[in-house]
Amino acid sequence: MRGEIFDVDNKKIFAFGGARSHDIQDGILNLDEEEKIYEYRKRGAYFRIRDFSWWDLELPIEEEIQNGISNLEKVNYKVDYVISHCCQQVYKH
Repeated sequence: MRGEIFDVDNKKIFAFGGARSHDIQDGILNLDEEEKIYEYRKRGAYFRIRDFSWWDLELPIEEEIQNGISNLEKVNYKVDYVISHCCQQVYKH
């Protein structure tokens, strides 16, 4: 339930699953691209196969993101716990 806030034992828990795959640098192929899949596997490429090892639903859609923002605004962005797929990443320049 991406973007929802749950009250459990007097604690507010914000849930937001989904994440970008880190091992798809060489792309996402379709199941019917058998020759390409074989070629990619042979050379050790980092790729996934749509609807076999990667699904479009892995990534949140805009509506889910906006729902999460709206729910966080309702509680002034104050929750006790965040449940997500991954920790945030910090980028340094």
